Amino acid sequence: MKYFKVVAALFVLAIASGSCTKQTALEKATPWDVSGITPITVSSELVPGSEYLIYVVSEGTGRLPFHGDYMCFQANGFTADFTAFYTTIDASEQCYQADTRSTPIIGLEEALMKMKKGGKYRFVFPPEMAYGNENYAYNGAVAPGSKVIYDIELTSIY
Repeated sequence: MKYFKVVAALFVLAIASGSCTKQTALEKATPWDVSGITPITVSSELVPGSEYLIYVVSEGTGRLPFHGDYMCFQANGFTADFTAFYTTIDASEQCYQADTRSTPIIGLEEALMKMKKGGKYRFVFPPEMAYGNENYAYNGAVAPGSKVIYDIELTSIY
């Protein structure tokens, strides 16, 4: 009985201190530190007149994807103030086929083709390469006309 009282007391203390609260996946999503990395400005091939930024956190050692390849990745998506609206934490990686317009936004379609397997990149997309003026993106988490930031690790190409 004494053992039960000790365990119960520890459980109450853990709850009171907040150590037993479960974080949601979005709460776990933290942006990568890209301080000291000079961004590369890229003119879009798919959206004429538009540019986006690439921060190469880690280039990767594998090959670039080819047309028709499947690309799988882990990603976190953030608004301009780094509020997470998308993550693959606690979920399976996302996979898309190269050059098939199957990604959720046109910016990802183009950006993934520039990544080597194993690479970690940050992409900053203007609205026209992200969700545009849509007001339903991620249940309103991404405001219409907003730029978005994606931290992506390309885990496999097949």
